[in-house]
Amino acid sequence: MIFAFFPFIVQLFTFTWRRV
Repeated sequence: MIFAFFPFIVQLFTFTWRRV
């Protein structure tokens, strides 16, 4: 399940990082 959620976390992290 973690592997399935990994992509979502990475996308969210990248979106937040680009926002800063």
